[in-house]
Amino acid sequence: MQYHTRTAQQGIGTLMGAMFMVTVIMAMLVTLLQMTSSDVMDVAEQDDGVTALFLAESALEYASGQWDQGTDCVDLDGGGAISFGAGSFTVDTAMLQSDGKCRLNVTGTVRDSIRKLQADVQLGCTNTGWSVGASGTIAEWDSSSWSVAASPVSVLLNDVHCVRKTEAWAVGSSQGRDITIY
Repeated sequence: MQYHTRTAQQGIGTLMGAMFMVTVIMAMLVTLLQMTSSDVMDVAEQDDGVTALFLAESALEYASGQWDQGTDCVDLDGGGAISFGAGSFTVDTAMLQSDGKCRLNVTGTVRDSIRKLQADVQLGCTNTGWSVGASGTIAEWDSSSWSVAASPVSVLLNDVHCVRKTEAWAVGSSQGRDITIY
């Protein structure tokens, strides 16, 4: 009886080679799939982080608006989470500073992404405006009409900066000297 061992071994060698190639291709596909899903998850987490930051900024705007409408600075916090879009925001703490600014600590949250911000907020000239001019003219806009305010000076005023609804700095000059009034 004669065996052709060389021919029989060639068949098993081909089968082993094919199995090896299939295993390598499957491993490459699994790795590619994991890498792709990881990138998709990373992009989604990045997007959530950006959205959470925008929500934290929205919390600053919300608290500023509440303060402008008459809520005391120290009463701006503790209201709980406010749902907005894909997430929520909270005003964690609010504290009135010695310079009149309100220090806010806020949080924006979207799924697992949390962004915290701290800002000192100052009320400006909402619904009011100031104008200055010759002979110390100071005029105030109350969102419906102009009224001339009393001026302690009678020189040309060049610019005005509003601090709060009822407070402003005006600057001007007289005989080469700078004038500043509050």
